[in-house]
Amino acid sequence: MTAKTFIIDKPSKPLVDLVNKLRAMKIEKLEEMKGKKDSCLKIKIA
Repeated sequence: MTAKTFIIDKPSKPLVDLVNKLRAMKIEKLEEMKGKKDSCLKIKIA
């Protein structure tokens, strides 16, 4: 996956709101995935 950076000189308020919402969703998903990783099942086979 490649990341590209776009620079917008004078972004509109709706665009800024959209980017902020996407950022919040990304952070929420990362926290959710982090929580799932901590609650994994540990199985010991003897």
